[in-house]
Amino acid sequence: MLHELVKYAETHGLDIEPGFQAKPVWWCLSFGANGSYNAVIPMTPDGKPKTLSRCPHFQGTSNKANISDFIVSTAEVVALYPPHSKGKDHASRKHSAYTKLLRDSASAYPVLAVIADQLDDEGVLQKINTDLGTIKKPGVRPTHRLTIEVDGRFLHEVLDIQNWWRHKHRELAGVQEPKRESGQRMRSLISGQLVEVALTHAPRIRGLSDEGRRDNALASFNSPAFTSYGLKQSANAAMSESEAAAYCTALNHMIEHSSVSLAGPVAVYWFKDRVEQDDNLFFLLENGDETEELQALRRARDLFASVQTGKRPDLGGNRFYSMILSGGNSRVTVREWMEGQFVDLVRNVIDWFDSLSITSSGGSDVARTPGIERIVECLLPLRKERQKYLDWVRPVGHERISLWRSALGGRPVPFSVLSRVVRHTQLDWTSGEYDRALHPQPSQDPRNTRIVISALHARMGLLKAYHMRLNRSHGKDPDMNAALNEDHPHPAYHCGRLLQILARLQYEALDRKLVTGLVQRYYGSASTTPALVFGRMLHIAQHHVAKLVGSDSKKGLGVWFEKTIAEISTRINEFPRTLSLEEQSLFALGYYQQMATRKSDTNQDTTEAANG
Repeated sequence: MLHELVKYAETHGLDIEPGFQAKPVWWCLSFGANGSYNAVIPMTPDGKPKTLSRCPHFQGTSNKANISDFIVSTAEVVALYPPHSKGKDHASRKHSAYTKLLRDSASAYPVLAVIADQLDDEGVLQKINTDLGTIKKPGVRPTHRLTIEVDGRFLHEVLDIQNWWRHKHRELAGVQEPKRESGQRMRSLISGQLVEVALTHAPRIRGLSDEGRRDNALASFNSPAFTSYGLKQSANAAMSESEAAAYCTALNHMIEHSSVSLAGPVAVYWFKDRVEQDDNLFFLLENGDETEELQALRRARDLFASVQTGKRPDLGGNRFYSMILSGGNSRVTVREWMEGQFVDLVRNVIDWFDSLSITSSGGSDVARTPGIERIVECLLPLRKERQKYLDWVRPVGHERISLWRSALGGRPVPFSVLSRVVRHTQLDWTSGEYDRALHPQPSQDPRNTRIVISALHARMGLLKAYHMRLNRSHGKDPDMNAALNEDHPHPAYHCGRLLQILARLQYEALDRKLVTGLVQRYYGSASTTPALVFGRMLHIAQHHVAKLVGSDSKKGLGVWFEKTIAEISTRINEFPRTLSLEEQSLFALGYYQQMATRKSDTNQDTTEAANG
């Protein structure tokens, strides 16, 4: 795993020099050629961060209270934003360390001494804070990074400043890091060569916990229980400083550029040989634009045919790699590692989307296929108002990993996933939460700003995928279509269809008045013990049909209901006494797909009838 990460850093030309690191930067403080402060400038027109390469970065292991990043640092450190009260608090100490580094570097670039004086001047700081505070959208946060430009030139790009920082960083690291024992050379876990051991691995991994605000380490040994044979710190995972920097930089690069959110943890991915963006099938697993999704699926099918027929030999022998990562307590946890042939990835991702395809609730077309994050979220109850996103998704647990395996590896959907979906679907239909589950809502994950699919569509697609893959694994016909399957062999499916028709019948017989209908009253018992309740509902239905048939305006509608109920009943033959969890999921699919089917004979709105 680490070996492949180092190869990724090499093939992508990532900067792994100790003391430098690519960083996302939001804002720039502009100074004139004489060092006088001018203004705050956003790094991009829309106020989003821009990743700058080769930013100076301290990578020592000491308590950094009196050591600050150089040139590029947070608004809190550079400008004491928002304004802090006077005193020796943490931000003031970091600010003093920051301006001290600027003065020290004036030997290489004299104007830095003037800028340091400006940043220590209360009047200038007040003006900078005012300028930062007037930015309304997206607004400046204390943790947003700032950089500095002088006369239109970014200081971190100046070679004289870079050379000065190289010497300063080695000096700081040499003072702060524990001294290595004489002759401490070990065999590298990555290269197999004898190397001088890096006692700490840097840079740390960003964006994996607390909504991206905390950095974590993949390899750390700060307790005697984690060490062995008297080795100190990361000598327990021996590698050189450059190798450690390579795998850490590779992970940070992938988290930013090639990752998929799994509602909390993050799945990063890459390929043995570089793949063009148009051939990257992981794109389909995100919550993308509908047009982009359809185009990508068409390309995926063409790509699969090309690889199979030998027209793309560059991809035939390629491999993919994937890791699921999460962060907490300053450490990275690797929750899953997957690798395989590129052609298998293409086939499995196409099959994943085919398995999830489901008709929309309106019945006019196939619903948007949900991204993997929305699939994970649909295993949860609908989010409560003001509930924090990470608190909401935390109970998902191991199912998110199982779903990732299903998507990439073509494996069956786990039974535990089915259990969650059936339970929450039943609750939504019986508790009046149906409308919220039906309508698409934007993701509440601050890292995801794209449109997502409704929870109901995602859940029904997942139930369909479960049964298709289960039947296929047993060598049976999948028996599942995106739309209604009137010839489905199982009575539980038709019980669900029948409940939907009876609910629609009640709605029409009561002149479309909003009352507590059959769905809210009987869905739970009908989906678990059909024989107990369907006799009673069919008896009531006879009165509703008679009312419609006796009406001049709705006689044809009453005849259609009578005919449809009889047709579905013949497929059930005998109502089951009880339904297992798998059969309850077939009930839910039958109900949903019947609801989504628009019958021209009725000329009625299916969605309204379903809520009757």
